Amino acid sequence: MRNSLLLIDGHNLLFRSYAVPFKFYSANGNPLHVVTTFLSQLRKSVDLTQPSHIAVVWDSQSPTIRNTQSAEYKANRKEDYSQEADSPFHHLGIITQVLDFLNIKHFEFSGTEADDAIATFTELFLAKNKQGRNKVTIFSLDSDFYQLLCPQVQILKIKKGEVIIYTEKQLKEDFLITPGQYILYKSLVGDASDNIKGVKRIGHKTAAKIINQEISVDLSMYEEVLAMNKKLITLNRNADILAEIEDCQCEISSIAKKNNEIFSGCCL
Repeated sequence: MRNSLLLIDGHNLLFRSYAVPFKFYSANGNPLHVVTTFLSQLRKSVDLTQPSHIAVVWDSQSPTIRNTQSAEYKANRKEDYSQEADSPFHHLGIITQVLDFLNIKHFEFSGTEADDAIATFTELFLAKNKQGRNKVTIFSLDSDFYQLLCPQVQILKIKKGEVIIYTEKQLKEDFLITPGQYILYKSLVGDASDNIKGVKRIGHKTAAKIINQEISVDLSMYEEVLAMNKKLITLNRNADILAEIEDCQCEISSIAKKNNEIFSGCCL
């Protein structure tokens, strides 16, 4: 029997769920629109992958090593929501209540980004079966996970109702590179979402041509920039996480419970 692990990029899904254009509340006054959307996306991912194990991984709310390596890293993102009347973080407690009710494990590791924890969980799970029968699906829109793609690892994307199962074959077709080349590729082009600046005048097509040695470009003056970018982009597959992967075994039938039953069970 093949074991299958579904890893959910928690904050990625939280922010997407918060973006829904409708709002509704329980009789107790608890907002339910974000958790309902989160649950809907969770169920879709489960239906598509039929996992034996599930884990939701949250970003650490404390600084990580990348923040010490570069003051610019993610400096373009809003961090303080304390003065907001509503924000994605106002719904996090309700979502974790629901996950606990459904017995779905969720983790936040202090000082560790969710990306690194997910990369580590992936390595640990695949190591459980050296014959390559274990499979990992990462549910996220974050392209950083492209570096983890291999025959046993795929990425699930659900965007505007479209379902995409992203594999190393798809990466090769889209970017003309392999997962092992993705770190250099992204170091060259940069990543606006993480405030990582690439090399000037090198776009996606040029980066692929450089990597595939179709053109020669002198990058010596950008050595420091590229070295730092690689540090920021490379996921840590051996992060210090205190969790047992076997604890993430799940009964996916519980996720099919009706929302009213779940919300009632959580006293929402």
